[in-house]
Amino acid sequence: MRSISKIDVSATQYAIFSESGFAADLIAEASRRDDVHLLDLDDLYGD
Repeated sequence: MRSISKIDVSATQYAIFSESGFAADLIAEASRRDDVHLLDLDDLYGD
């Protein structure tokens, strides 16, 4: 079995998808981080 400690996750990115938008506190936190991306329907399909 492969050891988990040998997997490099230092460049992990998180994509969070929403159909109905995001809470203000999540938007604020995501804006402070380079590894979190909030995507709504407009981002996926355009206006």
